Amino acid sequence: FVASCIILMCHNALFDDGESDYSMERRMKTAWSHFYLWCSSTGQRPQSIRSFTRDKLHFKRGSFPYVSCKGSDTVLLLKWLIFIIELTRKSVENASLKQTLGVMLLGARSGLVFTQ
Repeated sequence: FVASCIILMCHNALFDDGESDYSMERRMKTAWSHFYLWCSSTGQRPQSIRSFTRDKLHFKRGSFPYVSCKGSDTVLLLKWLIFIIELTRKSVENASLKQTLGVMLLGARSGLVFTQ
């Protein structure tokens, strides 16, 4: 779920930051920067994940992406997803994408409840 959300947000240019490089790799790198900054600002640190890449998100054609990490990192990722989705959803104008983000938000909140 987490990897799919990150990839979907990257695919929909939600991590574009004014760069002229619109590659998925650059968008995943920017997403990682957002996650790491959020962790730093909340006084937390991921234990087993060090970046978002195609390999680390198991993002291959014909398969479902996933994050292979410690449970504590999954909790951090879910909390960050809630934060970043709430933040970006406000500025999204596309109704379909806004609805998809709403479903992702519900999934992240539900996953977090499940872990508590």
